[in-house]
Amino acid sequence: MTPSTRDGRARSRGQSETLGFIILFSILIVGALLVVGLGSVALDDTEQSLSDDRAEQSLTQFASKAGLVALGESDSQRISFPTGAGEQFSVEENTGWLKVTVENQTAASSRYTVMNQTLGSVVYRHGNSRAAYQGGGVWRANDAGGAMVSPPEFHFRNGTLTLPTISVRGSGSLGSNVVVTKTGVNRTFPVIGTVDEDEQNPLNNHLVRVTVKSEFYQGWGQYFEERTDGEVKYNHSNQEATLVLVTPIEETEVTSATASLAAAGDFTLAGRAGSRCGGSSSSDFYTDSYDSTELADGEDYCDYLSNNEPGIDGDIIYGGDVDISQGTGGADICGNIISGGTVTTKGSTDGDEINCGGGKGGGQPTVYGNIEYTDDCIDCEDAIASIPSRDWEATQIDGVRSAAPIGFYVESQIEAIEEDADEVDPGTDQTLQSGDYYFDSSLTVDNGDNLTLDTSDGRIDIAVEENVIVEDDSTIHVTGDGRVRVFVGGNVPDGTYHFALKDSSEINETGTDARKFRMYGKEDFKATIGNSGGIGTLAKFVGVIYAPPSETSDSSVNIDGAEVFGGMLTGTTTLNAGSIHYDEALRNEQVIEPDAGAVTVTFLHVTVNEITVKSG
Repeated sequence: MTPSTRDGRARSRGQSETLGFIILFSILIVGALLVVGLGSVALDDTEQSLSDDRAEQSLTQFASKAGLVALGESDSQRISFPTGAGEQFSVEENTGWLKVTVENQTAASSRYTVMNQTLGSVVYRHGNSRAAYQGGGVWRANDAGGAMVSPPEFHFRNGTLTLPTISVRGSGSLGSNVVVTKTGVNRTFPVIGTVDEDEQNPLNNHLVRVTVKSEFYQGWGQYFEERTDGEVKYNHSNQEATLVLVTPIEETEVTSATASLAAAGDFTLAGRAGSRCGGSSSSDFYTDSYDSTELADGEDYCDYLSNNEPGIDGDIIYGGDVDISQGTGGADICGNIISGGTVTTKGSTDGDEINCGGGKGGGQPTVYGNIEYTDDCIDCEDAIASIPSRDWEATQIDGVRSAAPIGFYVESQIEAIEEDADEVDPGTDQTLQSGDYYFDSSLTVDNGDNLTLDTSDGRIDIAVEENVIVEDDSTIHVTGDGRVRVFVGGNVPDGTYHFALKDSSEINETGTDARKFRMYGKEDFKATIGNSGGIGTLAKFVGVIYAPPSETSDSSVNIDGAEVFGGMLTGTTTLNAGSIHYDEALRNEQVIEPDAGAVTVTFLHVTVNEITVKSG
């Protein structure tokens, strides 16, 4: 090896060692810088988190002291806020609002606004972090609509809702020392000195809506849900959360053949009476009664009628007018007529000493019962059967009791069934076992088909978004000892029936036990039972239809060639051809069970408590 070669290799090794040192040194420097940088970020994040926690604790302490002032336990309170670098507290009196309304479900007066109050806020800001005191609670801002840090002044227990709403007044930035003073208090419910039942406790047949609009609306809504076990509706685009509470649903028994317990509900009788039972007497009454609990296995109403006189509890009770003057063929009404308006008859009675449904003729219906009216009674005395053993008469009364619409109940049940449904849109020419079933449009039983509902293993609940249609010559048949409940949403175009039972079609139960099938509808429920086919193609319905109208609703039921076994509480009704047979077994039945699932409220207490917040 030459000297020059050895020198070249030595120089090469020296250059490599120098380069390696430089690279190693660079790596160390970069690593150190990364450690310092990341450590700085972590330190900043830690400091931010500590500042946020400290601020939320301060706001929680502020909420406690502000509550003492707002609720009258102290004239004023002082508190200190942390004011580190970048931390800012301020009063924003125009942020958020809380609205409470009470809606009478049976009166046309509709909705009463109890409170519509701006809440105001004490707001903390630091970098991208934000928290606030609002409505007595403390809230943390986030992308999901806020989270609760401490609860607001909202109290619900044993059916009593108490809302001592706190409204903040003031403006501008706050220093480290803050003073809270009381500005005033306004009691908004119950209203002192009023005679209006919508403004007093206890509430009866009312809906209470609590709506909050806030940057922290999701946190508010989640607290409503936790505190009441109720369901909250969110309007995300408007940053609103709404809680709906209802008064306990009362008067849910069906105690008459047909009723509409609202001023908007009238009853009109037209055309012939009719029945599927053999024998002439079965066609001689429009309404009567029977007791399904007295039937032996395998027997039905027709068997009952062959061995008994028709019962006289087939009452007609309507909040509006009752007109039986167009009834024909001498058929009878075996029960009372009770009207919140005028009763119209033609008075051609022929009922002396004859049982109801005896086929007396005479051309006009005879009433085997009392007639009670509110406004007027045309020829009523002559329409009442004259029987020495009965003291029936026509008397004037002071109106008819009301039944609350159940639209909210129907909606909540449909939503619950949809969520827990065992099957969605099942076939309607088969047997459905016990369970929950949801139809996202209509439940339609096509011509000639048979849908069997077998309750041997328990109740069947069916939710229908639109309507129930039973076509000609088709059947819904209930078997077993359980019950079937059908909730009809009625989300159909105007003029479309929510329920249609057509010619020669049936919803039946072998023993005509009306307790086993219940259909529920909203206040605008519209139904046709029968399809104008006349007496020869009578439709048959065994069960209960429960769809109380409101004072202003246009709900209606048209019975046109049908026989109803059970009872109905619906809207304006026309009985054009057919009969209604009241099942006396319904008298002790609550159509809506006490544990209906809706969160109920009976007492409401609302005040607005205004405080002023400023530096001092």
